[in-house]
Amino acid sequence: MHISVISCPNGMGHFYRLIDIAKVLSKNNKIYFFCSKKQMNKLKCKLKNIDFIPILKNLNIEEKKIDFLINFYNQDLTKIKKINISKIIISDNLINKIYLKKKFILISNFYWGKNFQLKSKEYKIYQDLEKKFLKNNTILQNRYFGHSYNSNFKKKLINFTGSKIKSNNKIKKKKIFFFFRKKMKIFPIFKFLQSKYEIYSNKPLKKYDIKYHDLNMGLHQFIFLLARPGFGSISDSVKFQIPILSYVEKNETKEIIINNKLIKKYKIGISLNKNTIGKLLNINHNLSEYKEYLNNLNKFRFDGEVDIVDYVKKI
Repeated sequence: MHISVISCPNGMGHFYRLIDIAKVLSKNNKIYFFCSKKQMNKLKCKLKNIDFIPILKNLNIEEKKIDFLINFYNQDLTKIKKINISKIIISDNLINKIYLKKKFILISNFYWGKNFQLKSKEYKIYQDLEKKFLKNNTILQNRYFGHSYNSNFKKKLINFTGSKIKSNNKIKKKKIFFFFRKKMKIFPIFKFLQSKYEIYSNKPLKKYDIKYHDLNMGLHQFIFLLARPGFGSISDSVKFQIPILSYVEKNETKEIIINNKLIKKYKIGISLNKNTIGKLLNINHNLSEYKEYLNNLNKFRFDGEVDIVDYVKKI
């Protein structure tokens, strides 16, 4: 069976999340994976039975995101042969009018129409399109970190999709991996962290004396993952069994704010602020608390393969 997978071209989180799903489905199906050139260039290896087609424009959510979303919704995807011959289309946060006619799965942890509160004519148009779509489709959401925002639509919950990395749950060296985002400000607490931990990042930040670590090498050796609590970062925290140090910047989206609350609720990490410095100072003297984070991470299932395969078979 032919399946088209369409990744939201906003960063790498959407891309890697869909790759996990595409890998599972490619065992018995031919996958056409639509993404941006920037996303595809990050991929270091070929994947069997998955054809990557980098034809999507990059989406910068800080610039004209609503124009992009409306244009994508109205694009005639029937002109793309590989999409047209696919029995099923799977997308992540992107909706198109063809989805109302084809067998379609939306895998989403947030919805643009609920995530940003913008007051414009174009934004209202997109909200109306999204409501119409959600009303007529079933949405797959992660059972732990999927947010419905009280929307009235058909919903099915799945687990994290992928494979959990085996961890011996021993206390690692005092190293922190910092997931750096473009235009992010280095916050004051950073100096404190550097006085107690070695800090590595996905980008070399010589100005701040932060060393580079290639994400393709994994994150096994780090004691904490310092990141904005997007779903991709939380997945890495669960996958590699590393407690997350989450930070929330000003004017954050609802998704990030809710995720930060859930991290505290599930106790899988520390919400980073001036009140949590004491915890980080004493972590080596209070190993029982750190082990509690690890035990809580272990409680999360990371085997959504069964859910997604069963769901596709029923279509």
